[in-house]
Amino acid sequence: MKHLDVAGYIGLPFREKGRDRQGLDCWGLLRMIYRERLAVDLPCYTEEYLSTRERDEIARLCGQEKTRWDEVPRGQERPGDAVLLNILGRPVHVGVVVEPGRFIHVMDGLETCLETYASPKWERRVAGFFRLRPEAGNPTVPQAASGPAGTNDVDRE
Repeated sequence: MKHLDVAGYIGLPFREKGRDRQGLDCWGLLRMIYRERLAVDLPCYTEEYLSTRERDEIARLCGQEKTRWDEVPRGQERPGDAVLLNILGRPVHVGVVVEPGRFIHVMDGLETCLETYASPKWERRVAGFFRLRPEAGNPTVPQAASGPAGTNDVDRE
């Protein structure tokens, strides 16, 4: 797959613990894309933290979740891989690689958008790329995973 079709996710609003199109946090977006585009059901985790501002809890969850994923060397990431990002020095933010060099994500104060992870804004924050182990996901939705990348590119610096 050369790119992941995420056009239908661009512009969705941020919402604490959001898990639907009415609003999402970063894990909610990753979870929705994995379910709808990659036919993989990921854990919800909404009961595991009170707010996305609880960086210690989010970092703990990221560490716990990483046991189901294989780290991918930079330059070998591919569409559908997760990108883990440091915010204020902690690995607490995730996005999904759409095509080499670009990812989709959502954060407080920012709608779902595409950005370049090699940009000055994000490059130093990339904590790693991760690919879900095949045995870690369970198929749920038989839907095609490839198609043209979204055209609503928002690269905010």
